[in-house]
Amino acid sequence: MAAAATRWAVVRSAWLYGPGGANFVDTILTLLESRETVSVVADQVGSPTYAPDLAGGIAALVARRAEGLYHVVNAGRASWCDLAREAVRLAGLDPDRVRPASTAEVGRPAPRPRFSVLDAARVRERHGVDLRPWPQALAGYLGGRARPAAGG
Repeated sequence: MAAAATRWAVVRSAWLYGPGGANFVDTILTLLESRETVSVVADQVGSPTYAPDLAGGIAALVARRAEGLYHVVNAGRASWCDLAREAVRLAGLDPDRVRPASTAEVGRPAPRPRFSVLDAARVRERHGVDLRPWPQALAGYLGGRARPAAGG
């Protein structure tokens, strides 16, 4: 693609969640409506990214007519377990209901890398695109959700 185009940009992102479709955050909260606990992988670390923040970052790159390859993710890193526990806490539930587990214990059909954090320094330095930290983005996302009963 890049070889055929005279002007191009590629945006890489990771671990997306947000409104409008199934995602990890919503899945965890839904599971806890019918389960006392859930086991979540704690030995894979990545870049949780709120889809509307990603869209804003892409819009900024388009406006700046950016060219090249960029990682656009919310700041910081987390394991799947960290992300789940924070989502549960923000939803008003006990984060201890999320139990850390190894990848081997959880067992997934497709292999996943243990470390998939994307470095957004290039997009920040070249174009000033600097997405907020993932816990703030998650709080913004969950702020609009109905909260389950504290005991549930």
